[in-house]
Amino acid sequence: MKSRIIIFASLLVFVACSSQETLSSDDKIIPRDSMIMLMVDIHITDAILLQAVNHRKIQPNQIPSYYADLLKKHNVSKLRFDNSLQKYSDDLDDFSKMYDNIMAELSLKKAEQVTGKE
Repeated sequence: MKSRIIIFASLLVFVACSSQETLSSDDKIIPRDSMIMLMVDIHITDAILLQAVNHRKIQPNQIPSYYADLLKKHNVSKLRFDNSLQKYSDDLDDFSKMYDNIMAELSLKKAEQVTGKE
């Protein structure tokens, strides 16, 4: 449970720096499965960046560029991500289920890494 709070807090920090524009239509919402995979990548990036900062391999002011590159990799704008995150988090029960999928995917990726499979 504590890890979920930390993960959610990191997402809120990420979103807090965003634009305050409002959602104009649902066509801007990232599809659920794509959003799950994007959030998996965000959490992996969070872990990597935390280690890099702790070991002084990067400076904290470099962090935003990593997230910008990640969004670019997924072909998603910051506004679209923010709008999608807001939309999905409006229903906390569904968002919790979504996070169950994210955590399952992260566990699978960790197991693949341990066994050397990709």
